Amino acid sequence: MTDGHASWQHTSWAAMATAVHRHPHEQMTLVERGRVRFFIEGEERIVKPGDVLHFPSNVEHGATMMDEEVVLVDIFTPIREDFLK
Repeated sequence: MTDGHASWQHTSWAAMATAVHRHPHEQMTLVERGRVRFFIEGEERIVKPGDVLHFPSNVEHGATMMDEEVVLVDIFTPIREDFLK
């Protein structure tokens, strides 16, 4: 974590899903391992290792993991204070 943004790596498993949501934070997501089906503003996009996604503030998005192991790096700005609790 540094001034103004926070980043972390997390691992998810097949069929794990993140509900469609939105937040005031800008978000970048880097796919390190696995495939993910993202839903962005009602459109589906499948991403793979090496892909990078950008979610401007308040863009509706969610995801479903497609592979046995998925590793993502998320970067948020400003810092997600709710994730620090």
